[in-house]
Amino acid sequence: MRSVVLSAVIILSGCQDYDIRANSPAPGAGPDIEVTPTALSFGPARTGEEVIQSFLVRNVGTEALDVSNVEISVGDIAFAVASDTTFELLPDEERSVDVAFVPVGNLTYGEVLVTSDDPDEGEVSVSLEGLGEVPALTITPESYTFPSICPEQVVLTLENSGLADLQITDLRYDTANPDLSLAHQLTLPLVLSPAESVEVTVRYEPSGSASAGLGQLQVDSNDPRGTRTADQQSEASGDLVSEIFEVLDNPPADILFAIDKSGSMSEEAWNLGRAFDDFITDI
Repeated sequence: MRSVVLSAVIILSGCQDYDIRANSPAPGAGPDIEVTPTALSFGPARTGEEVIQSFLVRNVGTEALDVSNVEISVGDIAFAVASDTTFELLPDEERSVDVAFVPVGNLTYGEVLVTSDDPDEGEVSVSLEGLGEVPALTITPESYTFPSICPEQVVLTLENSGLADLQITDLRYDTANPDLSLAHQLTLPLVLSPAESVEVTVRYEPSGSASAGLGQLQVDSNDPRGTRTADQQSEASGDLVSEIFEVLDNPPADILFAIDKSGSMSEEAWNLGRAFDDFITDI
């Protein structure tokens, strides 16, 4: 047993003397992706304006790099890849990737995801930020539930939360429930400056026959996101019951007195008794 251990020690010592180690890949060996910059900023851009920014994908490895996909993983409403999404890069070769931005709001965030066969970084992301100088319609409250079956109304605020003038071209109310209706005194088209607002009212008038239902305010404007909506929910108003009561011109009346007969109230009870004759005479 001792001779076996001694041989292993001698062999290990010899490997160290001759610098013999397990094979490991050299730095940069194989495909190696490099993306610069890792963040892009766009704008400010006006409604419908397209802004293009680019980033570079480079192969800093020793073998060909296969880029299998370039896609918008976040923010695809405002951002789009405007160049090839699959390509191959030889060592030291690079490719410019274009990203287009069309504003849909004041500030939009996104992300581009680059997928390749890099063994260490299979996915590399580029963060995106876009500033839009556009109108933006905000409806408050965005949803509302009438809490009872009593007549009620809710006031909705239509505000331009954007950075350019908002033009409201149409207001309509979509509902199958006759208990819900829209009321306003706005003249269309209507232009709202940034931070300016107007109000409309949704009324709930229970008829006694309608079931629970949904109403929706729909507003068309030059907001690049298109038609904006707000929902209202009503409860079932149930059956309407009517009762008729005949009221006499001079109806008889019953008057009940509750007397506190505790000791501390004896004087007050005595005074009340003495005042009955005057009370009856007066009425």
